[in-house]
Amino acid sequence: RHVPARLLKADKKLARAAEQEAAAHRALMERAAKQMPRIEKVKAGLASLRGLDQARALVAEARSVELDAGLTSPALASLGWPTEKLAQLERVMAADEKLRVLARLKNQAPGGKLPRAELDRARK
Repeated sequence: RHVPARLLKADKKLARAAEQEAAAHRALMERAAKQMPRIEKVKAGLASLRGLDQARALVAEARSVELDAGLTSPALASLGWPTEKLAQLERVMAADEKLRVLARLKNQAPGGKLPRAELDRARK
């Protein structure tokens, strides 16, 4: 005799959960729609990339979009977010920074030669 009451209660919980899920999905889609111009700008910037200075600015903008959008990685991926290309750019920029450090150290070293310990430390 308590089964119908329990089923009714379970149905109400299920309906409430479905409403919450729908509301969360609507909010997600609204956030995505607001960020679409910025997402498209990043994607277009990648297509017309011309140098490391432009790459630095583009990666900074991309990270800003990721933080501001509040979207999950799968949601960004569904919008065509260039995750792998941005990661590649970050690796190139990190390598460039290491080369800059080595060049600066070399210019500061007597005779323009770096001690082995400095070279090893800069390679890490």
